[in-house]
Amino acid sequence: MNFFRKKTTTYITLEPPDFNVAAQKLWSDLVYTMEGQPVTQVTVRLYDAAVISLKTLSVVISLGLKLQAESVAMDLEAPQRIAHIIRKLNLSSAFTRITEVA
Repeated sequence: MNFFRKKTTTYITLEPPDFNVAAQKLWSDLVYTMEGQPVTQVTVRLYDAAVISLKTLSVVISLGLKLQAESVAMDLEAPQRIAHIIRKLNLSSAFTRITEVA
């Protein structure tokens, strides 16, 4: 997982090695990226998500719902297939915006 902050925005990139960790570890790592400073916007990008597990995807969706409850906007950048699955399952409301990336 890579992340950086720019003022009150946190950018998080998840790559295939991150897709195989335990859900609790992934959750704590994601929450850690936002600690220390106020955050008003989070962008999560899924790279090469052809092998993403439902468990990993559910952690990302849960983060979106948690941040939504805290009035923090969360954008998701994901491959078209993943974005389509999220929309088909009617889970897109967990995100402020979903952007399809190659």
